Amino acid sequence: MVTSKSPKLIYDLRKRFDQVARTVYLDPEGYQIIDNQQQKQIVPIITLPVDMTFYVLMSRYFKDSLIKFAGEAHDLRLNFFYIGASRTGKGQLIKALETTGKQLNLKIKRLSYLNQASLIGTIDGEAIKYNKLKRLKLSDPKYINPITYGDLHDTDILIIPEAKKLVKSTNEAETEFILSTLQEALDYPGIIDKKLKYEERIHYECRAVMFATTYFIQEISRLLLEQGYFQRVILYKKDLNLKKTEELRTMIINNYRASFTKKNLKAEAAKFANIIRQINNAPKELHMTNDAVDLLQKFNKTYFSKIKIYRGKQLEILKSFSQTLLQTCVKIGGINACLREDTNIMSHDLSTGIDILNAFTDTITRQISIEEKKTGEDTHKERIVHIYKEYIGHNVGLPNKEKLVDACAKKGIGRNKTLSLLNKMIEENYFTEQSGLKNEKILTLIQS
Repeated sequence: MVTSKSPKLIYDLRKRFDQVARTVYLDPEGYQIIDNQQQKQIVPIITLPVDMTFYVLMSRYFKDSLIKFAGEAHDLRLNFFYIGASRTGKGQLIKALETTGKQLNLKIKRLSYLNQASLIGTIDGEAIKYNKLKRLKLSDPKYINPITYGDLHDTDILIIPEAKKLVKSTNEAETEFILSTLQEALDYPGIIDKKLKYEERIHYECRAVMFATTYFIQEISRLLLEQGYFQRVILYKKDLNLKKTEELRTMIINNYRASFTKKNLKAEAAKFANIIRQINNAPKELHMTNDAVDLLQKFNKTYFSKIKIYRGKQLEILKSFSQTLLQTCVKIGGINACLREDTNIMSHDLSTGIDILNAFTDTITRQISIEEKKTGEDTHKERIVHIYKEYIGHNVGLPNKEKLVDACAKKGIGRNKTLSLLNKMIEENYFTEQSGLKNEKILTLIQS
């Protein structure tokens, strides 16, 4: 029997939620093959998306617990932004989150449309006119409240299943407003204070956490480096190669078998919720032990040793993310302490958070590398165009691929790199290939 003080309790609860999620959520990375005396054994492992779903739920179950930090306090709210290709199970993970959250009596809302009204709220102009006409005051029973609150009010978990608008929109001003609003709402305390129509103010405290998913779009690489909103969420990008995608489809087909269709998400979620409800979630003040602080210092040192290879803007961004990492690690540790019904955050409470944040760090550094590579590629394309113009300025006629590659090589751009970029530039309508004398394929620059 595992006691409430045992670190093993945390793993058992995470594993129990993993079983809930597996009734609907399939992940080819959720297994590990172990060679045991020449016999392969397939062992389930808890993946990061499932772990973060568990901790998002627990961050609202223990909604009234606070971590002491100097003269201030932090709540346990955690926010997750999950990026993955279409049809790879993000929707199924949301179902597991919703079903379990409702069993825990949490208020959960799906937000299918993102704008000021849906997030913050609206003002009813007719109600204002009526109150003024009748000279009604707030205390009057006939007074009509002109404020309709948005989804950030009185919600535990806000789910944004298609969060593309957070990173890409035809209306940049609206996207900026949404991100800045969420940035304020996700801080502690999350205060919403906005002036809307008719000079009316809408003011309340937001205590919601956010669970957002989207497929990958290029703008994410740039925005996560520039937008403060992304420094308030745990971002994870799942990359499934062809082999893993094929494995996922195989798993989906196998789920039609009778042995799988007997599984029931609602029943499993109810069993899990019953276990959690036996854990006291009364308000408590949490404190870090010295051992936990020492481990956090070690994690911080490891992180800064990882980012020393970066320079300039990328380094500045990674330095700013360090605070998010530390706070998130402490919050996960705080949740683990609450699960053990303890007020002291021990070093072993931080271990899960450190594993999650190492994966988060890998996601951030990969996206920075993508953005850096893209910037370097654009620079090389500009140089090739410049060298092309130089060539036709010094020669009679237009070059073919080989002649332009030679010209670029003289300027220090590798032949293979130039040829690869030239082919890409033809596909992207920088150049066209046309037949010249003796059917020679010459390059023509398309002027934008």
